[in-house]
Amino acid sequence: MFSIGFLLSSSIDGSRHSDVPMPFYTKGEANPEVGFDPDKLPNPALVYGEVADDCRWGREPHAHGKAQLTFAGTGSLTCAAGDKVWVVAQQCGLWVPSGVVHDYRARRNSEAYALYVPASIANFLPEDCCALSVTPLLAELLKRAARLPIDFHTSDSGQRLTDVIFDELRAAKSEPQPLPMAKDERLRVELESLMEDPGLPVSGGDVALRLGCSERSFERLMQREVGMSFGHWRRRLQVMAAIRQLQSGARVQHVAFDLGYGSVSAFSTMFRKMTGRAPGHYMSR
Repeated sequence: MFSIGFLLSSSIDGSRHSDVPMPFYTKGEANPEVGFDPDKLPNPALVYGEVADDCRWGREPHAHGKAQLTFAGTGSLTCAAGDKVWVVAQQCGLWVPSGVVHDYRARRNSEAYALYVPASIANFLPEDCCALSVTPLLAELLKRAARLPIDFHTSDSGQRLTDVIFDELRAAKSEPQPLPMAKDERLRVELESLMEDPGLPVSGGDVALRLGCSERSFERLMQREVGMSFGHWRRRLQVMAAIRQLQSGARVQHVAFDLGYGSVSAFSTMFRKMTGRAPGHYMSR
């Protein structure tokens, strides 16, 4: 079953219809973005969410005057913004400034939220695309705002919610250089499949075989497309996945085995080499 929950926090024309239920779109229905222009909405903070059950979905390249924070609640997103392709991992956000052309693709079983902010209000955030940390509080605020009546910002409680969202945005920190993604379509599909399960026992030779090339040619393709070897790219993916799990309360042993490592020590050695810190540094407290 495919469904997109278009959970708008305001109506298309900016009018108040708090009793109108949030529309849902299913496969075969009209494009949910037809007629949707965030620049025409007066909200200081506009949030909507989208959910896909068992298929991939996405948005074509577009731009708008409002800046945007794209947040992956579950699953992951691949976004092309500016001259880069970004991987937005679960519980992470991509900041797209005003006027930047961007698109995104989501994997199956994923949930995404978009926060639109007027450029005049977002002047305290970076002028370039970047990955931003999304705290558990900000994540819950976005999820909450997407499910409130469409005129929530006009109430006292809605205004307080908006203020806290901006407080959290001001405190958001830029994350390290994001995981690069290939523009070559065949390679991109292979790398995206690994994103769904970073612990899969797949070698560079396995991927090369599916692409119909030698392992040496495959590594040259990796260098050209993402600027690093397959092994290094995969370790960076595993570190990203590990940090998310650790921050969610998972134990180091569970994370190590989930990512396909035969021992905690082997995982910890890799993790320390990649980050300079032990896995325990990222555990929730």
